[in-house]
Amino acid sequence: FRNSSVKKLGTLGHQVRKLPKLVNEIRRIDLTDIDLVISDCEPVTANAAYLNDVPCVGLGHHYSFQYDVPKGSPYELFMMYFKWGLSSFLTNDLALHYHHFDYPILPPLIDTAQLDDIAAISSVTPGKILVYLNFETVDDVVKMLEPYKDSGYEFHFYSPLFEEHTTIGNIHCKPRCREGFKKDMAECEGVITNGGFMTSSEVLYLGKKLLVKPANGRSEQIANAISLEKLGWAMAMDRLDSNVVGEWLQHGPRKKMPYPNVAERIADWITEPGQTWQSKSQLVNDIWQEIEQSSTHNATHTP
Repeated sequence: FRNSSVKKLGTLGHQVRKLPKLVNEIRRIDLTDIDLVISDCEPVTANAAYLNDVPCVGLGHHYSFQYDVPKGSPYELFMMYFKWGLSSFLTNDLALHYHHFDYPILPPLIDTAQLDDIAAISSVTPGKILVYLNFETVDDVVKMLEPYKDSGYEFHFYSPLFEEHTTIGNIHCKPRCREGFKKDMAECEGVITNGGFMTSSEVLYLGKKLLVKPANGRSEQIANAISLEKLGWAMAMDRLDSNVVGEWLQHGPRKKMPYPNVAERIADWITEPGQTWQSKSQLVNDIWQEIEQSSTHNATHTP
């Protein structure tokens, strides 16, 4: 990843050079006395489970792309890998996405308890915007936000490139801090971020307006942006654009998704007595019915 973009040929060359190590690690894994392997879309454990005839359940966002969900054309090669590669090694998959799109897909895995606790002790600050563009240069982000220095908005910009908290006008530049980041997310009106699945899912859970800019060359992030726009839950931009930011600040959509504790439900499903991990339909249906009921209840009681 260089100059804010994935270098595909460089990545391919790096992976080819590591192929012997990959094969060696697959062979070295000892699955003696292992009842189930849970793989987050990585080939070492999935292949080892397949070779040792051990059940394997895939758990992660990437598994959703084997279904006809919104995605960009770069996913064609990825889909070939899934249909004829890794997915054939699985006993079942637990795919995750913002929405089910009428497929057996689960909601995101997020720490709902932590977000609820932080939101309970935080109040929304008018004009506060959280900015987390981990794959962009600091200068480019600052340049994008500069036209709004006298707008009344305060931008809280997190980046691993910052060593200490500094201020550039109304842009508060902050180094990585998990607790501070979550607090600012709870207090802000909206979030500008790349197209990563977890951060955008947390924003939806908290009901903040969302603007995403997928990292260049990251097919998953491009697909996430397409999905969010098609659902009408967020705005997206394919480059850092001050004009899009201005439109979003004034008219950006807002969606609150009452996702439950999906991790707890999955753990219960995995450990059911006599579970063979073959069927997930009841698990998926129960969770989405709960979300629908919660959404209906909240809409009914909104003043």
